[in-house]
Amino acid sequence: MSTQKVLMAQVFLMQGSNQGDKAAHLKLSLHYIADRLGEVGFLSDAHESEPWGMGKECPVFWNQLVLLNTHLSPITLLRNILEIEHSCGRKHKSINGNYQNRTIDIDILFYDQMIFQSPDLIIPHPLLHLRRFVLEPLYESFPEEMHPIFRKNMHALLLDCSDNLRVRKIK
Repeated sequence: MSTQKVLMAQVFLMQGSNQGDKAAHLKLSLHYIADRLGEVGFLSDAHESEPWGMGKECPVFWNQLVLLNTHLSPITLLRNILEIEHSCGRKHKSINGNYQNRTIDIDILFYDQMIFQSPDLIIPHPLLHLRRFVLEPLYESFPEEMHPIFRKNMHALLLDCSDNLRVRKIK
């Protein structure tokens, strides 16, 4: 049943890279997203951010918000994202619970207004409201998008966010 196609869903993804040619990694990832996951309806500017949940000695990240229209179910979407990450050179999400540097990382932020929980996937992303590098691009492009659990828009979540790590738009 998890491979069953669903009606068209609007999904917010965040892709990020902090290794090697970050721009090239984001571009390759986007190519795979468009090819394997659905239609890209919107792509934000890239944003550079300090590493969240990692040591200050880690390289900065380049992150990009992707709005995707897809027929894939949440679990099928996750499986395909993991394959894309692997195709882009991703080795591990974390080792012993510690985040690792990565060529590419793709997170599902929202899937329509769905609230979904399984052993492998939680939607909306359980940490998005704590991460300035996620909230700033969401706010810039979709300030009125509502968080289905907190019932707050991106503007309100950004105002409430205590994360003070630097995020800047890359021109």
